[in-house]
Amino acid sequence: MNLVKIFNLKLTDLSKKEIVFIFLTYVLIIIVASLLFCKLYSEKYPYMVDENFNLILKNIPFHHGGLIENLFNFWKFEQTYLDIKFVLLKMPILPIFITLLSKISLNFYFIVITKNILQFSFLFFVIFSCLKSINIEVKYFGLFILSIFYNPYNFFTSLNFEYEDFLIIIILPSIFCLLISKLKNRYYLTSVLFFFLYLTKTSMFLLCIVLPLLILFYEKSKEQKIKKFLPAIAVIIAIFSWGSYGYFKTGKFPFGSTLSSINSNALSVALNKNFYLTYPNKSVDLIEDQYIISTNIENEWDFFDYFQKKNNEYLKDNFPRYFKDSFIKMKFIFFGIHTDGVHPDKDGNFRNPIRYSNIFNRLILNTALIVSIIIFFKNVRYFYKNKIEFYFLSIFSLNIFTHIVAWATSKHLVAISIIGGFYLILKLNKKLGKASS
Repeated sequence: MNLVKIFNLKLTDLSKKEIVFIFLTYVLIIIVASLLFCKLYSEKYPYMVDENFNLILKNIPFHHGGLIENLFNFWKFEQTYLDIKFVLLKMPILPIFITLLSKISLNFYFIVITKNILQFSFLFFVIFSCLKSINIEVKYFGLFILSIFYNPYNFFTSLNFEYEDFLIIIILPSIFCLLISKLKNRYYLTSVLFFFLYLTKTSMFLLCIVLPLLILFYEKSKEQKIKKFLPAIAVIIAIFSWGSYGYFKTGKFPFGSTLSSINSNALSVALNKNFYLTYPNKSVDLIEDQYIISTNIENEWDFFDYFQKKNNEYLKDNFPRYFKDSFIKMKFIFFGIHTDGVHPDKDGNFRNPIRYSNIFNRLILNTALIVSIIIFFKNVRYFYKNKIEFYFLSIFSLNIFTHIVAWATSKHLVAISIIGGFYLILKLNKKLGKASS
């Protein structure tokens, strides 16, 4: 098979045999990378698997272990944290996804490899379909795929299974691709993605609420005048699905800051006098105040209210400090190239070497941001022809704003860095830029 010939073809000119060949090569890379990930991960965290390489569910970090274990054994969406029963501590998509895979087999290799084949296959066909709809060449499609694989940190994060960011890395770039595509049914799939994104992580709340409204405002196509409401409808369904469940289980409708009953506790990390002394070099888990709670707490909403009160008191007395801290967060988001969020080594030392993956991420993200702003304002009179810029800047702003309010780590920035790479690849092709406007 002549690869040079294939790369110079349009996606629309590829035969089924050629598409299958490209896809199988892609899946093979995913499988090999997943095997390597499993080996390295199990060696670094041997307590995560037993002697038969079965995943020990209760040991999954980030408050997922107890929840997934209860789902697996009893199909109960609840867990105990700090001797308090929580129903709404975590959003449901990741725990349910990992539980369903575990029900098939607890084998660690099976869970990780199957997860990665499913999520990356989905991303492959979204990118392929979207770029095909705007008549792009195979070589640009290849650059899209390469932008996912080339960066070790990004790829490692997407292969992971223990935090929600591996899902966001798939969902957010897919939404971006769909929004700039010419697929007739793009809003059907976009609405499904918004539904899952809302139920994946609380930091996606603002984006899920605002971006569907921006779609309604921006899209003027008569053919899509009804379909463009689907993302907003999907988010409303997600709001009432999670809200109704929360109300039924706890008597309170979770929404906004109360989307998760641990949100106020998480935010208390940023609303802390020691935050600027810790972030970004040291792990914010080392801020001990977040684990100190009143003895009068009986349930998860008492827990939420306790930290909400502490946060309000801190803001009242320390708003200048919190405002200054926002610049520390922005400095990390735009210029942070060292390893962040580290724990002390066995000698009590904190080591923050340069993470070269961060250099590439910041270079791509900042370049994409500068280019998109220049093009957007240069052509502001042709507002509705700046579709790529509009959606990139919208997703970027809504994503980053949430992390400035709270805080960001490197893994939180992977999805938007990948989208930045997508944006720059799109701008490499002038003809494509015109076709997708």
